[in-house]
Amino acid sequence: MSENKKPVWKRVINVIGYVLVFAVVIFIFVRYLGPVLFGSNDDGPRRLDTPANIDFSFEKKVITWSPVENANAYYVKINDGDETKVVETSMPYIATFKSVTVSVKASSSTAEYPDSDWSEPATFENNEICSYQAVCEFVTNILAINITSLEGVFLEDNRTFRVVATIAKRNTVHEILCTYDEDIHSIEEALTIERIGTREVTHYSISEYHSAESLIKSGELTGQLEQYRQDGWKISVVSDVTTKLNRSDVTYIYGIFKLTKGDETKYVYVKYDCMIRHLSPYEFMNYSDDIINVSNRILYEISFHEFTPEEIDFLRYNHDLNVE
Repeated sequence: MSENKKPVWKRVINVIGYVLVFAVVIFIFVRYLGPVLFGSNDDGPRRLDTPANIDFSFEKKVITWSPVENANAYYVKINDGDETKVVETSMPYIATFKSVTVSVKASSSTAEYPDSDWSEPATFENNEICSYQAVCEFVTNILAINITSLEGVFLEDNRTFRVVATIAKRNTVHEILCTYDEDIHSIEEALTIERIGTREVTHYSISEYHSAESLIKSGELTGQLEQYRQDGWKISVVSDVTTKLNRSDVTYIYGIFKLTKGDETKYVYVKYDCMIRHLSPYEFMNYSDDIINVSNRILYEISFHEFTPEEIDFLRYNHDLNVE
């Protein structure tokens, strides 16, 4: 019997056999060879891409990176510290170190897109001095309230760091004294090295008047600042705050002064204790006149500090204190 005269049922069986063989070949190709040749189209879990273009601006105080598809959150790790979760592609950060190392990880919070790998650590160097904002944050953390301005920031000795800060919300001035069990050589070290003691030395209400200019106009001071005056140094006020004690006739005067003599310039911090012998009835109007009258006051120099070059740069870098 010829091929063309095969029974119909045999021809159907042959066709079914060909179809089965073809299906098996297609299955093997799609299941095993296709992914090798053309890549997988598997819709299973796919790890998120690692965040790229990590950047940090010391000036703008912000860390940024490029967005990652399907991510709805990011984890940021700074200087190998704790992780911080954010939902944007940026995070504000005030650096208290001259060197900052940042890593970022993307997250979708779902099993469909597992978290990415951590980005390679990106290190950023700051050649500027320790920032005004960094010291403000340092003091704010100690006092648990935002401060308004700094009236004095300096190393009192090798193991003591003093900050004088004002808080407008409370209309108060605060002196913070930090001590260390090892020598510190810069403001930056004072902010970053572990402290063995922190105490608030004073906490007084700020008066509605200023006194430093009046003291200078009186033509007679006390202590080391008076010695500079007698030695021919010209004294001008950079910044000052007057605080009232429990008695209205007693004040503390905190001042930053600029001293000039020929081509020389110095900046000093001075704290005075001043008592008015006979206070005028209209205190706020006449306090300046009362303090100018040398015979009507008792003046003591409690603290005196000549700013180091780093501390002078700190004042100059932060224009709030009006240092030229």
